Amino acid sequence: PSAPETGSHPSSDPAASAPEDGFSKEHVESCEEAPAPTLGALDQEAGGLRRPQPPNASSPNPKRFKKEGVPDVPPEPVATQSVAAAEVDVAVDIEKKIVPLDFSMRSLANRIKQLCHQEQQREGEQNYRKFRAKICPGENQAAEDELRKEISKEMFAEMEIIGQFNLGFIITKLNADIFIVDQHATDEKYNFEMLQQHTVLQGQRLIVPQTLNLTAVNEAVLIENLDIFRKNGFDFVIDEDAPVTERAKLISLPTSKNWTFGPQDIDELIFMLSDSPGVMCRPSRVRQMFASRACRKSVMIGTALNTSEMRRLVTHMGEMDHPWNCPHGRPTMRHIANLDVISQN
Repeated sequence: PSAPETGSHPSSDPAASAPEDGFSKEHVESCEEAPAPTLGALDQEAGGLRRPQPPNASSPNPKRFKKEGVPDVPPEPVATQSVAAAEVDVAVDIEKKIVPLDFSMRSLANRIKQLCHQEQQREGEQNYRKFRAKICPGENQAAEDELRKEISKEMFAEMEIIGQFNLGFIITKLNADIFIVDQHATDEKYNFEMLQQHTVLQGQRLIVPQTLNLTAVNEAVLIENLDIFRKNGFDFVIDEDAPVTERAKLISLPTSKNWTFGPQDIDELIFMLSDSPGVMCRPSRVRQMFASRACRKSVMIGTALNTSEMRRLVTHMGEMDHPWNCPHGRPTMRHIANLDVISQN
């Protein structure tokens, strides 16, 4: 067979024309049937993105054809590309449900601290009960010892006032422990101690100084504590030149409305000061007089109190030296229950 002529048209060759004819017809039909390109495809072409290539075409060939001026061969699977682009651009409706959640990091942190504190208390206590004495006359001393051991003066100011019970008792709370406070006994003990500490009894001067029958030791105790005797209403004149046991002479006695005092009260004071020299003390008859005064000026049973008045009485307990009973021996406070023990049971 002879080679084709140089000047002949490429369509004269059947082998060369067949692919072109087939391509042109199929391409035209596919282009007519294919949907119009979407906005996403136009945007990609406008942005300078590469046009998709057919699967059987390699990347170097199109570049070489472009350089040689040969027109690019359009990809055959146009319909598949258009369908995929259309599926990508279709908007999908997603149903959203917003559920409000009440949440606070501060409350969560406080709750965690509270739980950790409670756990530490449980581990440390190991079911240890600090108060075991019952509220009965036979266990007054045991109850007082427990209160003295577990309650410090600073804790009274930290107690929470729950309320008043039966117009005579104050219910307080400290951590998980519940206490009952006798409002009259508490106020009476506070007033009594204030009288003990600050009252200076007025003395009545004797017409003639009275000689005292004292031993040398007792006379020395009296001379060393003259200030305490004077606060109790007793006064003496000291003669340094007199012989021992005769140097001190009584010149004044304390007086009150219905109370009388004498040398027996001096002997009692000397006995008390010999054990605690320099410590302010009162003879028993003076204490009885102060207890009677304190009782009359204290809050009575049956008196309604507001929160501030109850707070004042409880706070005063932290200012006493011995807040656990009144001057007549009645208890001022007792432990009722522990809330942790009740919740466990």
